[in-house]
Amino acid sequence: MRVALFALALLAASGAEGARGLLRPLDPNPSRRVPTPIVMWHGMGDNCCDPVSMGHLKGIMEASTPGLFVKNVMTGPNPWLDTVQGFFGDVNHQVKETCERLLNEPRLANGFFAVGFSQGGQFMRAVVQRCGGGVVPGDGKLIVKRLVTLGGQHAGVSALPGCGVYDNNATLSAFCRAASEAVEHAAYSFLTRTTVVQAQYYYDPMDYETYLAKNQFLPDVNNERHDSPTNEMYKENLLALERLVLIRFSEDTVVVPKDSAWFGRYRAGTTIADDNLVQLRESDWYKNDDALGLRILDESGTALGVSQIRHTRHCRLPARIYATHAALQH
Repeated sequence: MRVALFALALLAASGAEGARGLLRPLDPNPSRRVPTPIVMWHGMGDNCCDPVSMGHLKGIMEASTPGLFVKNVMTGPNPWLDTVQGFFGDVNHQVKETCERLLNEPRLANGFFAVGFSQGGQFMRAVVQRCGGGVVPGDGKLIVKRLVTLGGQHAGVSALPGCGVYDNNATLSAFCRAASEAVEHAAYSFLTRTTVVQAQYYYDPMDYETYLAKNQFLPDVNNERHDSPTNEMYKENLLALERLVLIRFSEDTVVVPKDSAWFGRYRAGTTIADDNLVQLRESDWYKNDDALGLRILDESGTALGVSQIRHTRHCRLPARIYATHAALQH
């Protein structure tokens, strides 16, 4: 049920107005219309091709819209290692590998919609920032039309995801608990920060400077580092999107804080118990140098959609179709 509803929700992006691209006029010759492809990056504990999750979702979407091509991101050489690399691996390498695979897929040459579930949200954003900005096929860059993230962790997590959701799967539970223990003991140690995926978007509000200095992934893609110049390409590639949609789950108990889906995080120097959140429009990203172009997207009135799916918990319960569709049309 959950997968089917997500399929319908995402098809609202590709099957309606989005099937021809947001800014393209309706082709008078229906025989020439080709639905815009969709690329999806799964969340922690899942993989590209699981027949009861992402694989099933891809099948439903392609069967429901003739001509639609859906590509699920796979890191590593096979689905099993794709699952493992959702817990252990170098995220920067995974993003680079994904960029290369997408660039080498001819069916994506004319552009696609990008969707990221949970941690796949910030990973897909990294793909857009580092490899996007394409204008014409063959220019060596991905042509990403829209980016939609559901329950992402764009500002990091300050507490690790609960492993209880995998209690019915001994393998995933073991992976999750091993990753959690490594981060809890030494999130910013060399071994942990280079091999545990969750450590690479872990943000300790009580140790902000160490986060900036040692975290090898998130401070870079968020243009937060003080010791290096702002990467203008990251900003330009986000601004090249027709639309950026950030969706939060109102009852999310996995992402801490759940407002990370909207670039919200705990204020530096405070604890989780203080519950002192800095929201997007209050952040330095937005108010000062606008290092990612989020303020420009917001003030444009059409490019940035910030939405919420109510009464659902982090991609587990059925998502309401109208909420996702409304966010895509924001």
